[in-house]
Amino acid sequence: MNLDGRSVSPDAFAPSERDQDGLSLHRAAFHTPEEVGQTLRSKGTAPAWVVRFLAKDLLALQLLLKPDPKQPSAHPKGIAQPGHILIPDINFNNRKSDRVIQLKRDLAAIANRSAVLGPFEPPSIITP
Repeated sequence: MNLDGRSVSPDAFAPSERDQDGLSLHRAAFHTPEEVGQTLRSKGTAPAWVVRFLAKDLLALQLLLKPDPKQPSAHPKGIAQPGHILIPDINFNNRKSDRVIQLKRDLAAIANRSAVLGPFEPPSIITP
């Protein structure tokens, strides 16, 4: 997640080329913010932040939340992700659509009313 000054930028929710099937989220019932920010996160060398969304807020935006549990073989470090979900409505192919641009703004507005946790250093920076 990218922070624009002290607020969450809509660009923090921009799907990358890895998001062909949808934007990834992790359920808090299965993963801690630290685990998401440090271990399960996508590639990157900058610190990361984690936002907690309520499912009802995402559903109010008429977003589909698709369970997508990942087996350990899907993660470079062999970590299972039972709480992985996708938002197929926000994906790399439709990232420039008016709807996705508005959804990014809506997600940033919700994030700015929520707790933003972090920063979490990338896995390559963390020493055992």
